Amino acid sequence: MSDNIVRYPSVGSIDEGGFIQSLSRKGFTYPKCLLELIANCLDADGHIVTLLISELEIRIIDNGRGMDEIGIGNMTSMHRENHSSAPKRGVSGLGSKAAGAILSGGRTVTYFTRQQGGKYLRVVVPWDKINREKRYTKMSEVYDMTAAEILKFSDERDTDYGTTVVFPYSDKLRDVILENASPVTKETTNLEDRIGVAFGIDDVKIIVKREGGVSQTIQRYNYFGESDDKYYGGKQEDYIEQYERVCDGVIDTRFILKTAVGVDLECNPRGAGIQKVPQEMVKSLAGYTKVGEGILITGVRKDKAIYDEADPKYLDGSDDPGQYNKKHLGKDARTSKSFRQGIKVRRNKQFIGTFETPDRATGSSRADPEMQFKMCTVQSEFRFCPISKQDNPMDAVIGVQENKNQLNGKAIPFAFSRIAKYCKERKASEVWDSFPSIVTQKPVVVDAPVAALAEAEEEVEEIADVLTALEAVVRVPEAPAVPEVAMQVQEAPAVPEAPAVPEVAMQVQEAPAVPEVAMQVPEAPAVTEVRPALQRAPERAPVDVAPHRRGRVSGQELIAAFEAYCLKYDIVDTPTLTGEHVELYNMLNSM
Repeated sequence: MSDNIVRYPSVGSIDEGGFIQSLSRKGFTYPKCLLELIANCLDADGHIVTLLISELEIRIIDNGRGMDEIGIGNMTSMHRENHSSAPKRGVSGLGSKAAGAILSGGRTVTYFTRQQGGKYLRVVVPWDKINREKRYTKMSEVYDMTAAEILKFSDERDTDYGTTVVFPYSDKLRDVILENASPVTKETTNLEDRIGVAFGIDDVKIIVKREGGVSQTIQRYNYFGESDDKYYGGKQEDYIEQYERVCDGVIDTRFILKTAVGVDLECNPRGAGIQKVPQEMVKSLAGYTKVGEGILITGVRKDKAIYDEADPKYLDGSDDPGQYNKKHLGKDARTSKSFRQGIKVRRNKQFIGTFETPDRATGSSRADPEMQFKMCTVQSEFRFCPISKQDNPMDAVIGVQENKNQLNGKAIPFAFSRIAKYCKERKASEVWDSFPSIVTQKPVVVDAPVAALAEAEEEVEEIADVLTALEAVVRVPEAPAVPEVAMQVQEAPAVPEAPAVPEVAMQVQEAPAVPEVAMQVPEAPAVTEVRPALQRAPERAPVDVAPHRRGRVSGQELIAAFEAYCLKYDIVDTPTLTGEHVELYNMLNSM
């Protein structure tokens, strides 16, 4: 008996209406759509891009290669790999379509384009009609430009070729453009979406202009754009290669850190995971294919706010972005902290996002000057230039999304991110260790000859006895002894002769001897002896005192008061004074 197999009609289709509606839900925000269109200008080798705002329309003008009929067909095709054999910014063949649909507000977008020596062409993409009919295929139309359109096309650029994209005017698109031309403030929500950051290392001039108004060039952010001598110890460059093999249908990916001494490092497998710190590669690469490579650049721009050779100061852990970052990323350190702290990623020159280094909480740098420096002040940027195919292996592991301006930082494999962390920390330690101790080590209040103090400590009296003697000497200027003597003399019945009173009065008038006693205080042995005696007490241990006293006083406060006292009376060669004695503190502060 044989089985009767029934074959049904083939199934599977694409609902164009549903696909069109999904364009607005693929991570394409207004700022990212604008980046998409500028990236297309740069992929066409444009080096001047103008964003022109008028009352009726907003024009994006470039002097790139332009398009012919074939290029227009590719541009308007969904999911076409337009640059599958070149390292361009395009990935999915989707960006310009989504950008057109969103930035137009569902209205018609017009493209004016011409290749050098080619036809002047006009392309009309009617997004209002496309949305209404829920159909995209064969909806766009191509025409020759009119004479007036050709004249305008030529007038708005320095070449007779390129592309202009025209959107109907909208406040939202205008505001996104003007925000990119404005300085960063603490209200700026996302530095990653700024034109100057995304295309910071491109050789391009991007101009924002209102029709009839003054043009403004967007500043480009390129932290590593200077020569080596502009960075502490120069820039560190680490090369990371990606290898793959397919084993039982599963892709096995490895990242190898190349070193100058020829020893390859890798986060080798360990148990169910991998090592946290890369070690010498132990497994052969036989059977693996190299599928990608990139360079991790790490360094710190020289900045007086970080280390001023003429006036070195201790780094106290406060977060100062440095002058270059303040200029481009805003003066508020909080605005740029996560951006500076993360490993920045540039794909084919375009910045696409950051990812955090693993195995460390971001808040751990707040109170530690060294940690703050190594995590936020030291900068790292990974650059790679893949062929723009949808199945590019490095795009897949780095987490590049359909929107080429977007990175899924949480998808970065530990094998890669731990290598990046290791490279950044290595350079950070090198720079930190190169600074003088006055910058990296917390300053001591005073220099203390510890050995001398230890020898003298056995010969001094107990703290209480010494302080009692010192207090008797120091408090003389404040003592009400003179009035008391006068009162006793006047009340004394035992004195038969009145002249004794004037004699006492004369003695009272001679009381200026008291200041002389105060001047002798620096020479009193008790003053010298109290310093090593107090060395026995904890430096910072506070003590509780009676309510009528000042409160809790630390050894540090006592040191400061005593140093001021020694300075006042020219006491030199003083050892460190530490300890806890409120009476001495009050006494010294009252002088």
